[in-house]
Amino acid sequence: MEKAWYISHIDIFEGIPDMEIMQIAEKVQDHRCTSPMHLYSPHDGLDRNVFLLKEGEVVLYHSRDGKRTIFDVLGPGSLFGNFLPNAEGATHYAEALPGSRICILTPDDFQKVIAKHPEVLTRLLQKLSSRLHDYEQKLKLDTGSALEKVLGELRRYSRKKRNPFAILSKDAPLALSHEKIGELTGLNRVTVTRTLKLLKLQGDINIDEKGRITVK
Repeated sequence: MEKAWYISHIDIFEGIPDMEIMQIAEKVQDHRCTSPMHLYSPHDGLDRNVFLLKEGEVVLYHSRDGKRTIFDVLGPGSLFGNFLPNAEGATHYAEALPGSRICILTPDDFQKVIAKHPEVLTRLLQKLSSRLHDYEQKLKLDTGSALEKVLGELRRYSRKKRNPFAILSKDAPLALSHEKIGELTGLNRVTVTRTLKLLKLQGDINIDEKGRITVK
């Protein structure tokens, strides 16, 4: 029942009858991550699935010479992965953080849903288009100053962390390490620390006694 509730509250599945939602839920695998969970990478070939993030956070990143560069952070309600059987392999890594809860559906089962409900494909394409626009905005941030990069990524991260499943949705302070902000922006930790101090001084952010960040 819990899986069906989450699936029914994903907007691309809106309008699908409850009985069919239950049938989809029966095919879904449910995972709770007690440690970082590798979901897929460029080395996995074609064996990938469709993922629905119920709780927690998934980071999408590239890795080169042992250095991670995060290009997206997915929050609750995100649908991602391989939507087509036998599609090309991934070009990046996906990792679910501890505490995350994920539903996994095979591409074949997802295609059966689309075949019966074409409106699901239309909504998915709209979401992918929005995601592409978001990546274009990130590319613009990458050409900016350290101040623009850090503030832009904090705002972007805050937006992605909003939980569509929460009855009362409220933006919580961001518990982000300087290392992770560096992975999001491509800046070193010294530059991140200096930039955060300047943003706080300018009144763009607030940092509480636990180091959590609130974007104003």
